[in-house]
Amino acid sequence: MDEPSNGELQRLIERNHLEVRDDYAGILARLDQFVLREVYNSDERRRDVRFETIEEELKRARSTRVLMATLAVTAFIAPVVVGVVVYMVTRGLS
Repeated sequence: MDEPSNGELQRLIERNHLEVRDDYAGILARLDQFVLREVYNSDERRRDVRFETIEEELKRARSTRVLMATLAVTAFIAPVVVGVVVYMVTRGLS
């Protein structure tokens, strides 16, 4: 068997060194995509609070809408009722 020369060994070591460096660079690039558990949990809690706030605002908006609809109907019906009552009272007095 032929023994590799020192130059070949040096090239193999350098190539291996470059491959390992590239592998570590790939691993480090993937690690940049991960989030710490504490940060993730904090974001989850903040999102839950935001959703609760939005749900409360939605409930208030719905109840306000119902109240406004009731007031609008009352605003149209009240004058008619008052008109009928006034007509009946004035008709009865004549």
